[in-house]
Amino acid sequence: MTTPGGFRGRDTKAWLPYARFFAALISLYCAPCVLFALAPGLTAPRTTFVVFSDRPMTESAWASLFAELRREAASVARTISALDDDPQLLKGLDVVPGQLIDNPIVVKLRGDCQAPARVRPFPSGAPLGWVRREEGHISPFVQVDCTRVAQLISQRISWMDDRQKSAAMSGAIARVILHEWIHIAQQSDSHARKGISKARFGIDDLLSGFYAELSSSEASQRAGKPAAKIQPE
Repeated sequence: MTTPGGFRGRDTKAWLPYARFFAALISLYCAPCVLFALAPGLTAPRTTFVVFSDRPMTESAWASLFAELRREAASVARTISALDDDPQLLKGLDVVPGQLIDNPIVVKLRGDCQAPARVRPFPSGAPLGWVRREEGHISPFVQVDCTRVAQLISQRISWMDDRQKSAAMSGAIARVILHEWIHIAQQSDSHARKGISKARFGIDDLLSGFYAELSSSEASQRAGKPAAKIQPE
């Protein structure tokens, strides 16, 4: 999810430790998974997200992110069959050597993933998240720039209490991850005309899952506010 320009490799040096570590895991464990998925009458293996954050996150922030990612995945998988409706979620630091991981997708959260405490400058023209295409294949690695996500939604959630801000931030990050997951699962850089796969996202798109849980009185407080736009990748 980014400004126009398609799939791009970024910050290769910063990403290499994660990529190399999980490339080894994928080579060791995913070959049996692929064979399993292709065997007649058997279902595909469960997707496992292995999530790293380059800054410390509180346990409550991890719990909120994983709860929103599960909820969003269950919702989106109803209409996109390529997605697992109940993915396994792991913190990268909890993975131990030799651990079997089925169908892994590695996510790196960059920057500050805590809910913004104040309004931040809008990140005009800046990417929110991206995946990489290598030799015609979209790799199972997702990067999300949390700082830019926070900048984008900060004005819209400034009136919320801390609990609501945390849920809104977690939901926005989850939707960026899901948008990129769809590219990986479908091995396609195409976009739909609406929904989480559409080419152009606004603040309401990032916060739509959170808004669905708001009471009507809370929702009315945000009525009439213009939505900034940013184009996903």
